[in-house]
Amino acid sequence: MYEYSPQWVANFFDDYGEKEWERLVKTPTEEVKLFIHTHYLKEYIRSGDYVLEIGAGAGRFTQILVNLGARVLVADISENQLSLNKKRIIKNGIRSQSRTRLLGYGNSYNCCCRETG
Repeated sequence: MYEYSPQWVANFFDDYGEKEWERLVKTPTEEVKLFIHTHYLKEYIRSGDYVLEIGAGAGRFTQILVNLGARVLVADISENQLSLNKKRIIKNGIRSQSRTRLLGYGNSYNCCCRETG
C-alpha cells in the first residue's frame, strides 16, 4: 500500500507541463470527453456564477468557464500547472475579464489558487 504524497503529485504535474493541456484533444475518445464536459458546463453555468475549479491544471476548463461569464477561483496542487493556466488566460485575451491572485502554496490545503472573471 502506498502513502499519499502531495509533494509527489505536485512534482508529477509540474513535470507533466503542457501534456495536461493536450490530454483532452490527444485522441478521439478524449475529444468526446471534452465535448461532453463542455456541453454540461454550457448547460449549467451562467454568466456571473461563481465557480471553484479544483485541479484546474493548465486551464482548458478555466477558459470555457470564463468565456461563459463565470467568476472562477482555480486551485491546483501544481504551481507549474497554475502558471500555465494564467499564461493561457493572458494569451487568449481574456485577462481583461479576470483578476488574478495567488492565495498560497504549500499551506494545509497544498494548492495554489487564482480568481478569474
